[in-house]
Amino acid sequence: MWLLPPKPEVLNRAGSFYQEVLHHPDWVAEPKRDGYRCLMWLDPTGAKAFTRRGAHLLPATKALSGATHPERVVLDGEWFKGEYWVFDIPYAKGCLRERHTRLVPLVSRLAEKFPIALVERWEKASAFAKAMSQGLEGIVLKHHDHHYHFSHSQRTTPLWLKVKS
Repeated sequence: MWLLPPKPEVLNRAGSFYQEVLHHPDWVAEPKRDGYRCLMWLDPTGAKAFTRRGAHLLPATKALSGATHPERVVLDGEWFKGEYWVFDIPYAKGCLRERHTRLVPLVSRLAEKFPIALVERWEKASAFAKAMSQGLEGIVLKHHDHHYHFSHSQRTTPLWLKVKS
């Protein structure tokens, strides 16, 4: 059974739902940097980065110039202080746990030559305090069994929850 909030929202750290998520094994915590959310399109001809609204994110594209992949793949992440932090591979089949497994070797290969990194997974109980100590925006709690959610009308999903300062 999935543990779901009453509605998609930025979580109140003092709320009971936040406390339940922290102790539920199907949720993971990732740091939320205060960068530009962007999608990186990667194929045999190179890499291009775009904001969620479709604007070309030139600094990221320039920094990743020369990055290729044998077939087209799209990476979801955040451009922050000159580095692309990848947290998902949206068009891959499967739940978050399965997509993350596919993402690790791809990002590891790219990180050898380019400013790209995989968003780390943190222990949920200490994640928010760790984010604050590093000067980050907060954390995102994600459900392991979540399939990627595409929507132009709704910007949030109940299975990705932001926790901000």
